[in-house]
Amino acid sequence: GSEAAGAVVGMGENVSGFALGDRVVGLLPSRSGGYAELAVLPARTSVVIPATMDFATAVTLPNQGATALNLLTTMARLVKGESVLVHAAAGGVGGLIIQLAKHLGAGTVIGLASNAEKRKHVLALGADVSLDSTSTDWAGEVRALTQGKGVDIVLDSVGGDPFNASLDCLAPFGRIVCYGLASGVPPQVSPLRLMRPRQLVAGFH
Repeated sequence: GSEAAGAVVGMGENVSGFALGDRVVGLLPSRSGGYAELAVLPARTSVVIPATMDFATAVTLPNQGATALNLLTTMARLVKGESVLVHAAAGGVGGLIIQLAKHLGAGTVIGLASNAEKRKHVLALGADVSLDSTSTDWAGEVRALTQGKGVDIVLDSVGGDPFNASLDCLAPFGRIVCYGLASGVPPQVSPLRLMRPRQLVAGFH
């Protein structure tokens, strides 16, 4: 309930940029309350949504969409043509990362997912390749797909062994951004491991 979408039925005296009846989505300052029939959204955290977008779709975007966008731009600093590997690619944030990466001009986008149905979904979202995250050698497949270079960017919400495998297929000057811990095992890496290939590991919340 930290996000809400609906039609504007009233506004404060100093609010500008919105009109009664506008269809909007936004974040609630208390991080809760979005399941109510009426909610008060700050203008600074709200945007008008396109007429073609339903409320159910719009309400997924403030948190997950902002996370996906910041992972690619603010943190990983994606450059057009760079390759991107996405963990949990069939999930909410993962799916948005795939779409945004292609929109922003990424080269090969690889999505990891745990079963055939999810991998089909990942490809439908625009990934160039979808690999089995339960495979014991998906990192080797990534290296093969990138002609041995490795992937430029890894966006990791899992940690644990998958994080270590990501390091194994990370290109020189590559970046891993960690933003979750689905495995329950925090990533651990020595700076010495990153020095010779000139790699970066960062965190984002």
